[in-house]
Amino acid sequence: MSFSSFMQKAPLGKEAHYEDTYNKKLLCPLPRTSSREGLDVAFFGYDIWRAYELSWLNSHGRPEIAVAHFIIPCHSPHLIESKSFKLYLQSFSQSRFESVDIVLETLKDDLTEVLGISPQILFNASTSSIEGLSLDTIQCPIDTYEVEKAFLKTSPKIVTESLKTDLFRSLCLVTGQPDFATIGISYEGPQINHTGLLQYLISYRKHAGLHEQCIEQVYSHIRHICKPQRLTVTGCFTRRGGLDINPCRSSHEVALGNIRVPRQ
Repeated sequence: MSFSSFMQKAPLGKEAHYEDTYNKKLLCPLPRTSSREGLDVAFFGYDIWRAYELSWLNSHGRPEIAVAHFIIPCHSPHLIESKSFKLYLQSFSQSRFESVDIVLETLKDDLTEVLGISPQILFNASTSSIEGLSLDTIQCPIDTYEVEKAFLKTSPKIVTESLKTDLFRSLCLVTGQPDFATIGISYEGPQINHTGLLQYLISYRKHAGLHEQCIEQVYSHIRHICKPQRLTVTGCFTRRGGLDINPCRSSHEVALGNIRVPRQ
């Protein structure tokens, strides 16, 4: 089955009833392989989903809240369609749980079942910011808003540097709504032309794709065209429905970086 066929069955873009009683059947898994055709998938990394609106009732009926951080390995067989995740988390709101540990255990068991791998789940974890030289001070003509990898160019100079931009935007694959993000790129190798890199990243402005797809495509294009010895690409997308998604893809194993930018 094609990826578009899977998306047609997902709740994204459809009118939905918000249940407030726990229901794990609301989760809608999507196979990762069907969204990666033609991409370099020889990478390490993870997706961090942060849920800012998780709430449930304790055994006495008192509401409890938490900011939940879901850390999902990028090689999980499935990812979760974002609206279904929102609906699932909302279903906790009027359900009673004896303890926070039981809430965590329930979340982990349910997500392991649909992802095909066990995620790490943290409540109210600390975060850090993206470091690097901002590309956003560059003044250059921009007239391309569909993905154009020809902008990616290098010089023979070998460097180690970290770059970032707040100007990234793509479109939701189903609804066409804008998805804004801060993109961080750290690499070692031939120096990437900064102006061309900014033009390339801005060229996603009318591109329709899932957050994870966009970051994997950016990684794949830079990897094949610029040929760095080491490369890490991170996307910090602004939240929708109380959720933000933060994919990270790297040529090497990287320490977990729970990054959060001001717009999130």
